[in-house]
Amino acid sequence: MFSFSFLLVLIFSFFTLTGCDALKKSESSQYHVLLEEKFSSDLENWWVEGSEKVWIQDGRLYIDANNDKNKTNKKGRVCTVWYKKPFESDNLIIEFDAHVIESKLKCNNINFFLFYTHPGEKTMYETRNTRSSGEYKLYHSLNGYIFTYLRDWQEEAGVYPDGSAKARFRIRRCPGFELLAENYAYHNEGGQTYHIVIIKKGNKLTYSVDGKVFNECYDPEPLKFGYFGLRTNMTYLWLDNIIVKSA
Repeated sequence: MFSFSFLLVLIFSFFTLTGCDALKKSESSQYHVLLEEKFSSDLENWWVEGSEKVWIQDGRLYIDANNDKNKTNKKGRVCTVWYKKPFESDNLIIEFDAHVIESKLKCNNINFFLFYTHPGEKTMYETRNTRSSGEYKLYHSLNGYIFTYLRDWQEEAGVYPDGSAKARFRIRRCPGFELLAENYAYHNEGGQTYHIVIIKKGNKLTYSVDGKVFNECYDPEPLKFGYFGLRTNMTYLWLDNIIVKSA
């Protein structure tokens, strides 16, 4: 027979778990989906700056920017793919999958631009031809956040004791290319699919990979409007399952 104390434990556990589930559902219901992109058709809702080739295949967005840095074709080694519609929100969640296929220099570069706007009267889309090369410096004078995630093998801080490479995480704000957060941890290897989640909640920014937060910072004057872009450098990769949610 069950003891009375054991019965109380069962009852307490039931209500605790039920309460947690209800809380999670409540938090989830506070957000509504603004975009769910599975790349099932074409690039009509996107535009490209830089890169040798960008295409959709088997429900994934492929970007080939795997050109060697010593090649004269600079456009072929960098790329930004922008979504044509800007978003506005104080609280935004963006998640997507990223998978590096090859990187000649082992950069494994997975970058993300958030809340980007042009400082003039024209929009990012209207000024796209001024950035046709996709060169990184062209974005530093604009308004927006840059989230960087790559395989860092060149710096001493980015090496594990066994000699393997750590990943490098950075959050910057432009204009000014201001560093808000930096971390060396985890990994970023070719042939693996990583699930990335970026959260902007009020003045707080977080960057997570595979369920773990690796960068966190606060911006006293947070941006809340602009375009987002998928960015890479000297890397051939695919991206998929983009979800944008707002509260």
